[in-house]
Amino acid sequence: MGSYKVAQYLGVVLMIHAIISAAQYRAEVESADDLRDHIPGDIIFEGIAAFLIASFGYISSHGVFENIHKKKINEEKSFDQFHYRPNFMVFNHRGQCLNHQD
Repeated sequence: MGSYKVAQYLGVVLMIHAIISAAQYRAEVESADDLRDHIPGDIIFEGIAAFLIASFGYISSHGVFENIHKKKINEEKSFDQFHYRPNFMVFNHRGQCLNHQD
């Protein structure tokens, strides 16, 4: 297993831990009838760090990205090559009836 997959799973585990910690904190605040309504900073920091670690692991595990601007490839193609879409070619249409020869 690659190190990027480890980072991805570590980020997910940290996210789950942050969610459980926030739920426990809310339960303690409600049981103590306390008026505090905010989540502590360490739980927020843990959630943000977990998101960044998981995102980094997921993005990095998919290899090298290609450039969006394919200028060199597009300059070599002709206009007809851009509009060639074989999925839109239909050969079973009513034009066959008009060209029918008995």
